[in-house]
Amino acid sequence: SFMSAVGTTQTTGKLSVKNASGLSVGVGDIEYGILKVNNATNQLELEAQQANTDINLKYRKGNQFLSAVMVDATNERVGILTATPTVELDVTGQGKFSGNLTVGGNLLVSGDTTFLNTSTLRVEDKTIELGIQDDSTVLSDAAADGGGICLKSSDGDKEIYWLNATDSWTF
Repeated sequence: SFMSAVGTTQTTGKLSVKNASGLSVGVGDIEYGILKVNNATNQLELEAQQANTDINLKYRKGNQFLSAVMVDATNERVGILTATPTVELDVTGQGKFSGNLTVGGNLLVSGDTTFLNTSTLRVEDKTIELGIQDDSTVLSDAAADGGGICLKSSDGDKEIYWLNATDSWTF
């Protein structure tokens, strides 16, 4: 009928905390976290009570406990499926957006292939630059040989290529 306040105990019934303070977790007299409902917004909140205390939501995979969501309080970073986020939002694995994605800064895509499955591609700049390496090195004419634009067609590709041997663009 009673649960111990000072030792390990368990219950087979439901444990409810029905107050504005929520459920507090800590060690000794130090309170580390509170799980509560914000009455003003009706949101469930998990609050770290100590300054610069990380929050790590883990899941079990086999015998390991891995980070699902890691909040690095000191560096103000969030990691998804990574325990050591290196930027403000660090995601390990693939991602998908069902709606629009707006990027307020530069977009850097690293990889071997980039697909744009779209019916319209608009580029504000009137110049498209090709052959610039990831360290901003510009290719020589010999290194740029064979570079250009290819419009794929089942009736034969339509091409504009730079040919170093003729020092010209070939259509």
